[in-house]
Amino acid sequence: MKGFIIKSNMTNYIVYGDDNKRYMCSCNKNIKKNGPIFAGDYVEFENEQIKEIYPRKNFLLRPRVANIDNIVVIASLVEPVVNELMVNRYFVFLTVNKIDPILLISKSDLVNFPHDKYEQLKKQYNLMGFEIYKYSAKTGENIDNIKELFKGKKVLLAGQTGVGKSKLINKILGTENITTQEISHALGRGKHTTTYVEFHQYKDGWIIDSPGFSYIDFSALSVNKEQLSLNYPTFNKVKEPCRFSDCKHLNEPDCAIKEAVKNGIIKTEIYDDYLKILKGMENEK
Repeated sequence: MKGFIIKSNMTNYIVYGDDNKRYMCSCNKNIKKNGPIFAGDYVEFENEQIKEIYPRKNFLLRPRVANIDNIVVIASLVEPVVNELMVNRYFVFLTVNKIDPILLISKSDLVNFPHDKYEQLKKQYNLMGFEIYKYSAKTGENIDNIKELFKGKKVLLAGQTGVGKSKLINKILGTENITTQEISHALGRGKHTTTYVEFHQYKDGWIIDSPGFSYIDFSALSVNKEQLSLNYPTFNKVKEPCRFSDCKHLNEPDCAIKEAVKNGIIKTEIYDDYLKILKGMENEK
């Protein structure tokens, strides 16, 4: 039979078969020699034993998940406050690899929710070509709109711990089965409630819960500085090419991107984030 892995604990794998049934499977050492097995992997299995793993269309190393259609980043403007540069970096790397990210801002029902800050973020992310929505799992604000985003797709939910991933899944699925915990006020961040990647069925699609992150491993996405400089959001607004085809938009002469920043075609804050992400890549290298 064929199917795909919807949950893994490193030794046992729950496979959703083509017959719409779930099977607890194991995997022999010969299969594992070819590399780690990911949640989302399409497999062939027999007698509850995985026999083959099919090639992936995409995958992430952290969280360890494969064959996803969309990634939804959940962030908060209140406890914990979103790291905007981290989200920008995340979105850029995904965009370069032809994965469309969406940003959800949680906890819009809070009295101290900074609506002005949200409007600023919305304007900037829309300018960069990204979708952004605020929502409340408590009041249901925008939940119906978010449900539409998940129809018929394998959607990975990602975000720092404590931003409300599990609560959102509970709201969408109409269940309380996904464990949630409150924010640790002493640390200013959430407690880990999800320790493995798991697929939750929603109508004709799947919602994927993942462990919270403070850093995403992008190494599987194979992004280099050349790809970044050519594909950075809003840079495509500039029709005139730079003098050098491999221009990094730093100190090179006749740089069309720097000229666009000077003329207000590209926002200064967007270019500044580009420089920070580029510097981060150089430091990691």
